[in-house]
Amino acid sequence: MSNFYFKDLSMTFSFLRKVVMVLAYAGLTYSEAR
Repeated sequence: MSNFYFKDLSMTFSFLRKVVMVLAYAGLTYSEAR
């Protein structure tokens, strides 16, 4: 049970990191475009 939980947690963290990277990239391009 804990193994499945940790796998789900790692997947969630990788997804969050991807979202944060996309948001940071969008923010950089937005600030550059202005």
